[in-house]
Formats: sequence, C-alpha cells, structure tokens
Amino acid sequence: MTGAVRTPVRIDFVADVICPFCWVGWARMKRALRERPLIAPQVVWRAFQLDPTTPPEGVDRKAYLAAKFPEPGRVEGMHKNIEEMGRGEGLEFRFDAIPRTPNTTGAHQVILWAAAEDKQDAAVEALFKAYFHDGRDIGDPEVLAAIAGEVGMDSAAVARRLASGEDAALIGQAYRSAAQAGITGVPFYIFDQKVGLPGAQPPETILAALEQAQKTAPKA
Repeated sequence: MTGAVRTPVRIDFVADVICPFCWVGWARMKRALRERPLIAPQVVWRAFQLDPTTPPEGVDRKAYLAAKFPEPGRVEGMHKNIEEMGRGEGLEFRFDAIPRTPNTTGAHQVILWAAAEDKQDAAVEALFKAYFHDGRDIGDPEVLAAIAGEVGMDSAAVARRLASGEDAALIGQAYRSAAQAGITGVPFYIFDQKVGLPGAQPPETILAALEQAQKTAPKA
C-alpha cells in the first residue's frame, strides 16, 4: 500500500448530538471507513436538530420523554435496544445519567468551529460521550466551552463566541436546508453529494452506498 494514491470521498453526515442512533451511526461509519484504507474521506458534519423548539436552558429529560412516549415501558424498551446496539460498536450509553434534554444549537456551533481547526471528529466524539455516557449538560455554554478545551480548542474564546451568538443563525439554516431536502430523521449520510443513505446502517451497507457514489457519473 506504500505510495498508493488514496481516492478522496466527501461524506456529509447529517446528525444531532443528542440522537443516540447518530452516535451509533457515527461509529459504524468510522468502522466502515477503516475497511477502505485507500479512501481519503472528508467527513462534513451537517447540523440537524431533533427538536429546534427546545428552550435554550433545555428541559427535564424524563418529563420530556414521558410526554413524547406516554406508552408504558416504551422508553425503557427503546433504551435497552439502543444500549445493545451501542455495545456492538464499543459504546456505553448511560441514559439514567442524563438529567436534561438540551437545545443543541451551541453544540453544533462548537463542532463548526472545531472543523475550522481540524478538530471536528474529536469534538463530535467528545460531545456524544459527554452527553450519552457522562450525563453532562451540553446545552450549558460553560460545559461546551470546557469540552472545547478538552479537545484542544481555546475554551475562553469558545465561551465568548457562544455568548455573542456567533454562527447560531447558520445552525438554524442548516436544519432548515436538511428539512427542505426531505431529511426528516437522522443520521443521514450523503456520499459525494450523489447518494443518500438514511439511518444507522451497518458498515457493509455504508460501504455499498459509498461504492455506488463512486460509480455514479457526476451530474452535468
């Protein structure tokens, strides 16, 4: 493989950091890409919000889920299934540790700024783990600034940018663009802006979609 030319591939990953299937889908995408060492992936995080109406301070998670899924045992069953999926990817979900469902605008801002510093992947993985494993409130600007610092960003600068609302409008715009494109659920993969794939698919399905995109001629 020494000296082999790697093929560049763009992968748009449409997701929200409080979507458990997105954490699984992210891990599966990374596993799939490890099986194709001759591909040079450019992964672009595209912001989506499961509930853009969530207030800035967030809401109590148990109350939120009880209102959304009132059927007895529904939430517990969902959590059990997701935990099993996560274990298959080496992820540990600790749903009982999560106190609040946050508004994720700030988290998406941090990912956007991290990408400009070539720290996107580290920020995405840190935010997923902070929320689903550590139970940190990733809607809290202080928590977000701390996480940014943990991945090598300037936490004080991130705090200032969050306070100023910098790029918050871009997050809303990204969500609306995804909705207008017909994306109603996440994760959603877009390979080379030609082939779309919904859901936290297994690696073999991800690779098949990627290969289909590579074979598809560019649109005139």
